[in-house]
Amino acid sequence: MIEILLVLFVLVIAVAGQRSLTSRIERLEDEIRSLKLSLQSMAAGTVLPQPEQVEEAGAVEEAEAEPAGLETAPAETLVPAAAMEQPPEAADVAEAPWMAAPVQAAAPASRIETSIGSRWAVWVGGVALALGGVLMVRYSIENGLISPAVRLLAAALFGLAMIVAGEAVRRRGVPSGMKQLSDRIGPNAMVPGILTAAGGVSLFASIFAAHQLYGFIGAGLAFTAMAAVALAILVLSLFHGQALAGLGMLGGLIAPALVEHRENPSIPLLMAYVVLIWFGTLAASRLRGWNLVPFLASLGAGIWAALAAETAAVSPVVAFIAMLAGAVAFTPDVPEFGTATESERAAARLGNWSLWLALTVTSLSAAMMLGNAPELLAGHRLPFEAMILLLALGAALALRRDALPSVTFFGLGACAVAANAMAVYAQMEPDTFGGPTLYRTMTAVAGGVVLLLAAILALRTERHRARPAELIWTAIAGLPLPLLAFSYADHGNWIRDPVHAIFSGLLALVLLALTDALLRKRPIGLSLAAEGGLVTFAFLSAAFALFAVLDGLALELGLSLLGLAFFLGHRLRPWPSLPFMMVAGTALVAARIAWDPTVVGQDNLGTTPVFNALLPAYGIPALLLVLTARLARRLESALLVRLLDAAAALMSFLAIAVLVRHGLNGGVLHGATPNLGETSIYTLLLIGFSGALLQIDRRDGNPAFVYGSMIAGGLSMVSVLGLHLFARNPYVTGELVGDWPLLNLLLPGYLLPALAYGGLSLMARTRRPYPYVVAIAISGALMGFAWVTLSVRQAWQGTSLADWQGFLEGETYTYSVVWLLTGVVLLVLGTRFRSPSLRYASAAVVIVTVLKVFLIDLSNLEGLLRAFSFIGLGLALIGIGLFYQRLLLKSAEAEGADATAGSSS
Repeated sequence: MIEILLVLFVLVIAVAGQRSLTSRIERLEDEIRSLKLSLQSMAAGTVLPQPEQVEEAGAVEEAEAEPAGLETAPAETLVPAAAMEQPPEAADVAEAPWMAAPVQAAAPASRIETSIGSRWAVWVGGVALALGGVLMVRYSIENGLISPAVRLLAAALFGLAMIVAGEAVRRRGVPSGMKQLSDRIGPNAMVPGILTAAGGVSLFASIFAAHQLYGFIGAGLAFTAMAAVALAILVLSLFHGQALAGLGMLGGLIAPALVEHRENPSIPLLMAYVVLIWFGTLAASRLRGWNLVPFLASLGAGIWAALAAETAAVSPVVAFIAMLAGAVAFTPDVPEFGTATESERAAARLGNWSLWLALTVTSLSAAMMLGNAPELLAGHRLPFEAMILLLALGAALALRRDALPSVTFFGLGACAVAANAMAVYAQMEPDTFGGPTLYRTMTAVAGGVVLLLAAILALRTERHRARPAELIWTAIAGLPLPLLAFSYADHGNWIRDPVHAIFSGLLALVLLALTDALLRKRPIGLSLAAEGGLVTFAFLSAAFALFAVLDGLALELGLSLLGLAFFLGHRLRPWPSLPFMMVAGTALVAARIAWDPTVVGQDNLGTTPVFNALLPAYGIPALLLVLTARLARRLESALLVRLLDAAAALMSFLAIAVLVRHGLNGGVLHGATPNLGETSIYTLLLIGFSGALLQIDRRDGNPAFVYGSMIAGGLSMVSVLGLHLFARNPYVTGELVGDWPLLNLLLPGYLLPALAYGGLSLMARTRRPYPYVVAIAISGALMGFAWVTLSVRQAWQGTSLADWQGFLEGETYTYSVVWLLTGVVLLVLGTRFRSPSLRYASAAVVIVTVLKVFLIDLSNLEGLLRAFSFIGLGLALIGIGLFYQRLLLKSAEAEGADATAGSSS
């Protein structure tokens, strides 16, 4: 199996070399082809012009433009003076620039020759040596020439001999000459390094065969021997190049998988070994400035760490922390941009990717370990201490150049560890929790302080001014807040926790002080996004402090007053984002209401209409929004004014709706199904909200308010079609509407929404799309038609309109009369206000009436009622026709008058 892999390796190298040689030969052929063309042009007598000749040719053209009496020299006499002063041979050389091409073409040929002779020959030779040793061992095995012990000893001695030979060649070479040769052909193609690599492969193969194939040595001894060989190769790689370091790293990381453990493996020993190999690789890379090897080492060590995370052991956490510490300690510094060469910049970028990979793999592995080993968390100390170490390492890395992505990974990894720990804690029994509460809180606070200090130092440093560095550090400055939140969710007092409140309040003050200091000290100041981010984090920290010590109505009012305080703070510090915190506070109030609409709990709410806890809970935030909306008009922010106006309108409508709900349901907000009266209130609120947004947006057509008003109107139409006309219709539900003819449940249920739709359609007629206006008008017409119809039924049936009561004969006739009158009224109004929508609604009502008379009245009415139904219908239709005829006559007379006036003029 090993020889097959080696043969494949040789084939891959050969194919790669052949492709490289082919491309270089093709380039050489192109250059030769261009040289042939140049020689052919010379033989034909066409000389390629020199710059001097081009200038003289221009002079000739100018001379030809002179009068004909002037003589010009023949073209063949235009030879540079320098060439005329030289011998013929020298002149030919000087005038033949293509003669320099063969000299230049010799360079690619020299490079190809150097590559083949100095690089590929050494690489393939090293592989051939290793393959030869393997084949020799195979031959001895197949023919039984020597015993297995002797074969393994010979292979080990061969490997040691190769290593010694490589070191001897390196030591005997002249240092300056070796350095020049290494610079020309690369450090990975030197003969000493290839010999050392071949010896290392032989030693690895010997140890593996002695353990796995023949059982001469145990797992512990084999493991130790492989580790020693790997570390030795890593040490020798300091003299022989990055390729040998990669071989040592690869052999060291593969060794645990090659060694068969007949008993359960020791996870702590495994992780210690992996970290040792990883540290050795990064140390060598640090000394020599390598970047590819630590990239691969991070990948391999991360794979082992992820596999070990499936076990319930503490050692993977220690390994994660050790790997992160190594990333901080051994990653090469990024050179300054102004002084670095392009190769140095590329190497630095590759080094960053190596660090990113290490951080990503270890963070994900840590989260997976915590999720799969809940019993490790019983003491509550390990995850938080690990998190603090992660944050401390991140802060240390933050002081280095160009480390922003790495610090971001540290912060996110720490939050992932904490979040995963919280998820595990939630599944534990309470008696498994241990450790002092203050200790655990201080652990989280310490982590937040580390991140905050790193952000403060970075934001005050000149090199972190430009985006996106400033924004990333701003986000890092806000990471202490989620750490406090995780700590509170884990072991905080959910009723009242002054400890977390104090730390969160201090965080808010520090962030505000940081913002003020940066805006005052830095010449260019903070960007708008960074300033807004710091102020937002400060506001959220203060809000979390209120959340930790307040509840119910006090919390909601506290959030509203906190937003007002930040809004008024704009008078002391003219920061653009301060007034917008009133909008953020309103969003938190809305979230609190969504969590519990009663605010104080159903048991503490009471049954008194209007004057209960809901009035201040909803009314005071609405009043504060109205106040701040008026104050915001003095500021130069149209967006802020719109947001506050919309929030004030929404909160006001919400307050009214909740008070109505409370009053109509005996003080209960949950559980009861809304009836027609309550549904009508919500519909009116939606219509009113749509109209309010329409009025707020009366000037410049902000898309948020345009679509917001249309969405609110659309929701109200859905409520009309789904609830008022069907689900909550008293004819369907049997709900009692009252005894009074007009002042009953049908008034708020149908007539008021119809009038509201009419007003909304008039407001939106010139400011909203025509289909939307038509839909609003049709909805109003449907509600009006339903009110008329149900009012007729209430007049005949009384307080109950249920369908099981059937229809009286007089009731059926009255429907026809009232519907016809409704159609006529709509026609008159549509003509008066020049509203096509009302005229279309009139036509629809009349058509429905005609169908009703011919289909229902004809079969259900008897005697005079049937006759009166048809007579009334006929008279109404004739009257409508006469009305339209008069309109047409007036239109014709107006057109004739216009035509007469035009002809006379």
